[in-house]
Amino acid sequence: MIRNPHDPPAYQRIAAALLEVIDADPPLAPGSRLPSVRALAEEHRVTANTAHAAVAILRDQGRVLTDPTGIYVAWRRSVSSPAERITRIYDNGMLLRRGETQRMISAGTGREPTPEVLARFPDADPAELVHRRYVVCDARAVPTHHGISWFSPQIAAQVPELSVPESLLRGCLVSIRDATGLVVHDMPIEVWCQARPAAEDLEGLALPPDTACVMRTLTTCLDERGTVLEFNIAAHPADFVLAVH
Repeated sequence: MIRNPHDPPAYQRIAAALLEVIDADPPLAPGSRLPSVRALAEEHRVTANTAHAAVAILRDQGRVLTDPTGIYVAWRRSVSSPAERITRIYDNGMLLRRGETQRMISAGTGREPTPEVLARFPDADPAELVHRRYVVCDARAVPTHHGISWFSPQIAAQVPELSVPESLLRGCLVSIRDATGLVVHDMPIEVWCQARPAAEDLEGLALPPDTACVMRTLTTCLDERGTVLEFNIAAHPADFVLAVH
């Protein structure tokens, strides 16, 4: 067959075909498994390199996730600006949606911090960092996310209730403001899709053991001097859209 020179390259046509599958009505759920590179190559009668190039386009666009186990539909996020999130915290106490409730699991010291935590508190003794582990559920008692918030020893000493495994009526950041006068000035958030969730994520979110991926968020709450008031690591089901408007 002679190809029309005005036709797009094969890898672009394959990428477009995959997008039609992903964005069908109804669209594929995040975490859905897509055909392998080999299957795409056979279906479209192209080389594996051409099929791989098509997948690479969608991966770079954030539409698919690839790992050694396969190709999956990525999660598309909607995240409000730091200013909007900060306003919501001080208006409502916590970043909870209507109908959501938070349940504390543990709090205090003694939990080994991850490298991400240590990077936010480089001058702190890891053994003195205070954590608060929690799970948030919707009105049907289905977990929407679970996570851990971390606080420096200096902040925890001024706000003793952070070390108590009980939910705070007005949330951690409002409690910090009331006790110290420090307020959040910026709240950068990092979001990505994590393949092969940890056992703690599957348990906390009540997900089946064969779950392909979860969404991971890292939120750093900074005052105007850049001091970390709270650092939060959370996991969400892949089909849960984080919209903290």
